Amino acid sequence: MSLVSVNWNPSRKDLNGFRLVSVIATMAIAVLLYAIKGLDIRWCGGIVAFGVLVWLSGLVSLTLTRCVYVVLMAVTLPIGFVVSLILMGAFYFGLITPLGLVFRLLGRDVLCRKFDPKAPTYWTPHEQTKNVERYFQQF
Repeated sequence: MSLVSVNWNPSRKDLNGFRLVSVIATMAIAVLLYAIKGLDIRWCGGIVAFGVLVWLSGLVSLTLTRCVYVVLMAVTLPIGFVVSLILMGAFYFGLITPLGLVFRLLGRDVLCRKFDPKAPTYWTPHEQTKNVERYFQQF
């Protein structure tokens, strides 16, 4: 089971959405690079031209747009996979693990998992709710 499913055979609707997003995204990227990084206007024009070419390719033939879509998906899929693994690892080892270690050192035991040799059972009794209306207010 993969974490991300890529549509390698996109529909006409998907490709038209991709065309629209490519124009808007390339314009936004060009404006941001020009405003923040001071990128030369010719480079920004080239970025916008790529988005416009993708949009125009759909008017000529959706096969060209499909090729651009599949190539971009093939290029960005491994990048996204690696970045997501790095972020999940950083979150786990940077936040969850130290938090667990601090709780362990402080003696916090939310799940009541401490060993008690005198306890006949670790079962905790559960009270059934009397009011059925509570089920409609879960949060």
